Amino acid sequence: MFIELTPKDWFMMRVGLIFQEGDPDPEDAWVRAYLDEQQLVPRRQVQEEREGVPCEVLYFGQCYLGRHLQALQHLYQRGVERSVLVEKLRELRRSQGESSEPWPVTPDDQTFEQLLPLLAEALHEQANFGADGDGYLTLTLDPTLLASALTRILNARPEASSPLPS
Repeated sequence: MFIELTPKDWFMMRVGLIFQEGDPDPEDAWVRAYLDEQQLVPRRQVQEEREGVPCEVLYFGQCYLGRHLQALQHLYQRGVERSVLVEKLRELRRSQGESSEPWPVTPDDQTFEQLLPLLAEALHEQANFGADGDGYLTLTLDPTLLASALTRILNARPEASSPLPS
């Protein structure tokens, strides 16, 4: 989801929440659930193309969303962090053989990809997010936390009784 602010008359803004169709961001479900829970109904809901990508756009007035803008921004930030975390997990997976501390279990690539959302959820609070000198999001994650979370998640799965290749 992207948030688009468009100036209107009398110092007001139109807020557009833009969801890419067919390629949801992590925060999309959280934002939609928040809108439903708060009973926030868009003034307009349209299908548009943005840079050739089909999107659903929910338009709201700034005053209508009011205090909800901060909560929506928080959900958006959490989604961006989650995306960065997933990429960091993939990077750690690729460099796994170079690590001084091997993982206790090593699922195949397909299983690892399926587990990424669960791993990201489990590790989000333990990850250290910050910003570099240019304002870009940075992430530091202790690889031992990943190994521990991966073991926990694999052991909690119903098919955990079947052995995994190591």
